[in-house]
Amino acid sequence: MGRGVGFALLAVPVALTAGAAAYFDYRRRSKRPVALAGPAKRRYRGLGQTVTECKRVAPGQRVLLCLTRPKKPGPMITDPDQVCRLLAPAAAADRENFYVISLDARNRVIGVEENARGTLTGVEVHPREVFKGAMMMNANSIIVAHNHPSGDNVISREDIELTRRLVKAGQLVGIPVHDHVIVSADGCTSLAEVAPHAFDGSSVRRR
Repeated sequence: MGRGVGFALLAVPVALTAGAAAYFDYRRRSKRPVALAGPAKRRYRGLGQTVTECKRVAPGQRVLLCLTRPKKPGPMITDPDQVCRLLAPAAAADRENFYVISLDARNRVIGVEENARGTLTGVEVHPREVFKGAMMMNANSIIVAHNHPSGDNVISREDIELTRRLVKAGQLVGIPVHDHVIVSADGCTSLAEVAPHAFDGSSVRRR
């Protein structure tokens, strides 16, 4: 998301309306590491009580990996409209960003991560980064999404190819990709509904 509507939990205000949030805060340019003494308990609008934990990526490095999650699982995702409502603030973002929604075995939200920030016309997505947070949260499955700053919600060939790559990666790590949702000012589009061939051969379990 853009900085005004991002999922950032330490540096950027949260602007979610429901569900859960997780954010990777990479402080590579910081000259002084952020001091955090144990988990921090907070409340965010629509999230209830959450717990934030930050750890160093490696000893001696200033890079922190911060993860915030609700104390209790969020709503059960049963259709793309719920994803659209969960990521509604993304429709107003001024750049294209990529999101990962982690789900438990009952398809309840256990984390929402702003996985990558891009430009006005695109965002670079790496499968290893997409599944990193999901694995840390012991996710059973994920739903991925990205916004279109242009306002349209038309899928592209690149969207389908990326979905296929992520579905294959999910098969390898045992975390199915249930859907890929495009969020825009014109509404949302579910690739699982309009381009099911992008999920061919996957073990995606849809409800």
